[in-house]
Amino acid sequence: MNRTELKQLSKDRIADVEILLANRRWGAAYYLVGYAVETALQACILKFVEETGVIFTDKRFAEKCWSHKIDELLSEFFHG
Repeated sequence: MNRTELKQLSKDRIADVEILLANRRWGAAYYLVGYAVETALQACILKFVEETGVIFTDKRFAEKCWSHKIDELLSEFFHG
């Protein structure tokens, strides 16, 4: 997926979360909002990579970005 697709996926999941919340589907909304945040962070990471070229200076950077753990994604993005 590219950055544009990840951003759209995140927006689509937020729209889904709003529907779930309106229908008091708390558990599903909680799960899906996490997915929306994860894909938004991945889009931010791709932008960072495009702007800085970090992918060429840290050979393991791309591997680290496949994480589903938000704290690890934040760590890579803000401390890369």
